[in-house]
Amino acid sequence: IEAQQASGKNYMMMETGAYLRETFYVQELYARGELGTLTFLRGTYYQDLEGDYPTYWRAQPPMHYLTHALAPLLAITQGRIAKVSCMGSGRLRSDIQQPGGNTFPLQSGLFQFAESELVAEVTRSWFQVAHPNTEAFSVYGDKRSFEWLLEHEKPLLFTLEPVQPSRRGRTVTTEQVTVPYRPDLLPEAIAQFATGGHGGSHPHLAHEFVRSIVEGRAPAIDAYRAAEWTAPGICANESSLRGGE
Repeated sequence: IEAQQASGKNYMMMETGAYLRETFYVQELYARGELGTLTFLRGTYYQDLEGDYPTYWRAQPPMHYLTHALAPLLAITQGRIAKVSCMGSGRLRSDIQQPGGNTFPLQSGLFQFAESELVAEVTRSWFQVAHPNTEAFSVYGDKRSFEWLLEHEKPLLFTLEPVQPSRRGRTVTTEQVTVPYRPDLLPEAIAQFATGGHGGSHPHLAHEFVRSIVEGRAPAIDAYRAAEWTAPGICANESSLRGGE
């Protein structure tokens, strides 16, 4: 923040999770009121770092690389995190541990939103989890819920049907959805890149940053928002080192 203020230049955190096609899709569901009041959110990011990863990757705690899992939830709700309680799970094998580095293969935390009773559960792993590499999220409302568990599989959309007096519990219908890329949100010159990696996020990030400069305004993920999105992971790791405090 100080560097951005001193330079007077535009700074933008290029967080891909905020511009995934899935993030756009759920943002619009939420804005239209289709999800209703949100009850719970979940973010996950599983990645395996064994093999030819440099030591500066292998030594860091999973929660220090949190934003891919948390950013979609904050982008959808336009919220910020006020409190976190996090636990580390498992113990790294001795051949993986780096001197003075992280000892947890996985960390999972509960993040409470500011000025809200809403909570998100976010899980991050680097090692010792038999799971495909996945960046995904789920958002649960009192009308509809979006559940996305595996990165390369279609998400599910659940709809809670009206109460039937003669029936215990409400019926839930399930729909598998195909989430579209969003070239319509881009200038024609770069719309062709909307189907690229990280959920088509790259051209949207570039477009927002360039437009912020041209229009003389702060970008969507400016230095202040970047700090709000990054600090929860730092605090989560500290919490896990204190047994979930």
